[in-house]
Amino acid sequence: MSDIKRNESGSSRPPMGRTARVFGSIGLGIIGFVLYWVCDGLFDGYAKYHTLLLTWIAVSVLAVIGGIVWIVDERRHRDDEE
Repeated sequence: MSDIKRNESGSSRPPMGRTARVFGSIGLGIIGFVLYWVCDGLFDGYAKYHTLLLTWIAVSVLAVIGGIVWIVDERRHRDDEE
């Protein structure tokens, strides 16, 4: 048996405070909205600010974040099965 200490939820990570979770969720939500608006072309049409490049960067960031979320979720499911 492993000597890793686990908290109530079964995770070995230290528990986050409620305030940190709330601010983290709000921050991630804001980042998600901004990325969506950039991908949707809301800020498109400003060649001076290279908005077409920003759109491609935002789409790439969303794809990477989606891949990371998928990998973390698959690991969580795999750990639940063991």
